[in-house]
Amino acid sequence: QFLYFIGIVPSAMRFATCAVVLLLCLASAAVATPYRAAAIEHVCVTPVGDVLNTSYAVGVMQANLDILSPRVAHAALDGADLVLLSEMALTSLNFNRSQMALFLTALPAADPTGHQIPCHMAPSPVLALQVLQRLSCLARDNGVYLVANWGDRFPCSADPRQPCPADGHLQFNTELAFSPTGALI
Repeated sequence: QFLYFIGIVPSAMRFATCAVVLLLCLASAAVATPYRAAAIEHVCVTPVGDVLNTSYAVGVMQANLDILSPRVAHAALDGADLVLLSEMALTSLNFNRSQMALFLTALPAADPTGHQIPCHMAPSPVLALQVLQRLSCLARDNGVYLVANWGDRFPCSADPRQPCPADGHLQFNTELAFSPTGALI
């Protein structure tokens, strides 16, 4: 097993990335087939001023993917089987709740058969899902497992058992995993 980092790694890496890397290292000791993993961090493209619409938010995510894509390709060329993007690699964290909501969208459920490959689907009219399709293609084109952080948003209603924010939506920080075929797994 071999683990390496690509890109600018801050002096204090985010805890979530460190935890995932540690778990992968521990899990690899129990796996008979060795694999190579790469963790990629970068300085995120962040909006200038307030994020006022989804189109602008998706543009920020696409700009971050423009930076990350060649790094994923480099990791694959170096033999990585698994590539981990850092937490909030597509969006950064410099937003309040209402601005962050513009980056979020509900995800389609993963298909346990592995036949759901967003890269093979017609371009989505939902701008944020076009980013999901691009992540799928990035995994497929480089033949790697790709793990990326994604923001989910689901409607909710007032329920004493589960609080619902005033804007009527729950926001989640989710890790997506794509197979080397681009399938959302």
